[in-house]
Amino acid sequence: MTENVSNRTFGWFETADEIITTAEGHTFTCRHVPTNRTYLLRVSTGEVKDGWRTPHNSALELPTVHATVAATAKLYSSSPPDRDFVPEPGGLILPEYHGVLDARYLVPVSAVYRRRGAIPFENLLSIPSALVHIFPFWENLWLLLTSETSLLATSAIPFDVWEDRWQHLVRGSELGRQLFREMPAGLSGRVATRIASIVNSQELGVGPSLEESSIIRLMIATAGKQVTKKQVEASLACPFFRMNTTVHDLHYAVALAALLQPQEWLFQSPLEWLGPTALIIPTIIDGLLAQPSAFPDDSSAFERCPPPDEATLTRFSLFLREPELTVRPYLTLQET
Repeated sequence: MTENVSNRTFGWFETADEIITTAEGHTFTCRHVPTNRTYLLRVSTGEVKDGWRTPHNSALELPTVHATVAATAKLYSSSPPDRDFVPEPGGLILPEYHGVLDARYLVPVSAVYRRRGAIPFENLLSIPSALVHIFPFWENLWLLLTSETSLLATSAIPFDVWEDRWQHLVRGSELGRQLFREMPAGLSGRVATRIASIVNSQELGVGPSLEESSIIRLMIATAGKQVTKKQVEASLACPFFRMNTTVHDLHYAVALAALLQPQEWLFQSPLEWLGPTALIIPTIIDGLLAQPSAFPDDSSAFERCPPPDEATLTRFSLFLREPELTVRPYLTLQET
């Protein structure tokens, strides 16, 4: 029966090979598609026989997660609060579990450490994507987009230049849908059709739209003084933050950074167009150029993480486990 659930997708995940079978459950490799990171998914025999669509394994995994969290809590409480957490050589190695949020994001639930100064990724998710549309930067971005799009009517900007600058920002986003609804006057039908094709493209596959992305959320949080520049730097150096950084986020960051470069057709500087919120973009780019800090190799960069409470654990219906204890690379930008 397991062939019915291998190679199945749910949310931003897809299952692959079954690697372990026991009387109580089946373990599959499970890939988080937009980050290309693989985890282990264990589901009950009954659920496999039912041919699940979206897996729920809390009943099966919670006892193991509880045991891991209890051991984590013991490690946490055994170290004086004023001392950095440094693992003892040859000490207990615990599996890392993550709760799955909305079938899209991963939230660590058994970590004994976190990057000092980093903000939890789920804190960013508390910023509603609807808030983006009343964010001043969004209006500035819209004005720049429509200004440059209108220049296509007179060929003041070649279409391939426009496409290179905007394709990742309009593809599948509210920005693109708004452009499609309010196309500037004077564009040829051919140009409008090409823009519509880009807006509706699914080239990158599943992942966050521009307004949902961690890049825009970091910009909003910084502009609203909810986080500082140092917290942005620390967050992008935190493995638990970066495990949710998608290929879409990388494209958004690069595209937004490119808009900061002066162009001959702009009468004002890019910063005058986009406003001071854009000043955090270079910091984001710098963070995404590097791998996050590695634990325990860079243990001085980390602090102890208090274990989650029961309410935090029980809000998840699905848990995934890290497949190995080696450090796996995260998606990063490449310098050119």
